[in-house]
Amino acid sequence: MGNLVEKWKAFCEWQQRPYQVAQKSVEHRCCGTCGEEFQGNYCPRCGQSSKIGRYSFKNALLLLSI
Repeated sequence: MGNLVEKWKAFCEWQQRPYQVAQKSVEHRCCGTCGEEFQGNYCPRCGQSSKIGRYSFKNALLLLSI
C-alpha cells in the first residue's frame, strides 16, 4: 500500500510542474528519414526527432513494447 501512496504523490507533483522543454541541441545532424541537415532537436523538413534514427516497422514494434 505504501508504494501506491508514493506513486500517487509523485504523480501529483508531476502534475504541478510546468511543462519543461528540452534545450535546443547545438550539434549539426543529418535526419535519418529525409536526409536533411539541421541543427536542433527536430528535423524542420519532416519533424523527425534527432534522438531517433530512421523510422522503420521494427522500431514501431519496439516502441509498442515500452
